[in-house]
Amino acid sequence: MNEAMKAYVASNNKYSQEAPLNQIFNSLRGASDPKDSIGIESSMTYLAETLNVNLENAEMFVALEAVRAPSIGQITRQGFMEGWSSKGIDANIKAHAVYIRDYTNLLSRDPGYFKTVYRYAFVVGKEPDQKSLSLENATIYWNMLFGTPGWQWKTANYDWLSLWVEYLNEHYPRPVNKDMWNQTLEFARKAVEDETLSFWNEDGAWPSVIDGFVAWFYEKFGDPRGKAKEGDDEESD
Repeated sequence: MNEAMKAYVASNNKYSQEAPLNQIFNSLRGASDPKDSIGIESSMTYLAETLNVNLENAEMFVALEAVRAPSIGQITRQGFMEGWSSKGIDANIKAHAVYIRDYTNLLSRDPGYFKTVYRYAFVVGKEPDQKSLSLENATIYWNMLFGTPGWQWKTANYDWLSLWVEYLNEHYPRPVNKDMWNQTLEFARKAVEDETLSFWNEDGAWPSVIDGFVAWFYEKFGDPRGKAKEGDDEESD
């Protein structure tokens, strides 16, 4: 199918879904909700009861990303319409629920999709007028995202998420900005690939909070890079 045909099909799909999606959105509005958005009570009812989404794990962020919610307590008509019409699925509750189940199952297996949901969690999780997350909220969201059914930030010897949160609470009790949020995932990926943290060095481009965490980790558990070097030296003697 050439690009022109794809665009034509996508356009037709968008318009064919407009009426049923509008109808669904209207059915979600509570008496106190404005015409083009639903508030926290209606939003949570839609997620938890209509779609049967678990609001205590990463599945909540899968659903919020799907409907392009601007915040956890709000879903707009525009985001709802554009989000669902872009998925290429039928415009009904059953299809939407299946989509969320299927994509939730991808979180632990598809690094690219997990990154999309992870980054969206920062956008949707912060207060609209704020540029950062409180450490308390960031910790809640990290536990949701890095726990089942999300991607596990653990290795054979370390529960990295627990260590990260312990360090932040003791040494960095500050708000979490976007760069720190994003870099945490990049660091987490590398830590799972190499639990000795040999990828890190003092001259790297990591945020200072991650530099501090690595120093704290080595002080707490010892520097396995040094042990590995000692072993190599002994073998060469």
